[in-house]
Amino acid sequence: MAEEKNVEYEAKISANAFDNKHNDYFFNVDLIVYQEDGRYIAQCPALDLASSGENPTEAIQNFREAFQLYAECLNVDNFRPKLL
Repeated sequence: MAEEKNVEYEAKISANAFDNKHNDYFFNVDLIVYQEDGRYIAQCPALDLASSGENPTEAIQNFREAFQLYAECLNVDNFRPKLL
């Protein structure tokens, strides 16, 4: 059973990614932000993707970078409809 997280707040971010044809795609991603072991975690449970930072803003910015790498490693044309 998954451990319950003390969610401090929820956020929705916009992020972009490029496919191999350099088309630019934009995504809206729902996040939860919580503190764990003195760091802030920004996590998207739907994608099982997370990043951390010293404060919530840094955690979200680091998540945005991680998401861009994640999305760019996928076939964006097949990936995009699942997020919208």
